[in-house]
Amino acid sequence: MPANRIAELRCAAGYSKRRLMRRIGELSKGTITSPSYLANIECSRQTASPHFAEIAARALDC
Repeated sequence: MPANRIAELRCAAGYSKRRLMRRIGELSKGTITSPSYLANIECSRQTASPHFAEIAARALDC
């Protein structure tokens, strides 16, 4: 995954790099199947981007 994409996601979610990569790993392995999962992250983080789910989806396309 490109470094700039990692930085974009970290900023959007307010996550540390380690936590972000763990979440992306869970998504890419299919262990998280609920479409509401990213929405829950978005709602629970005051620093989250309104487009976090879209950004994460683009990251998984890498």
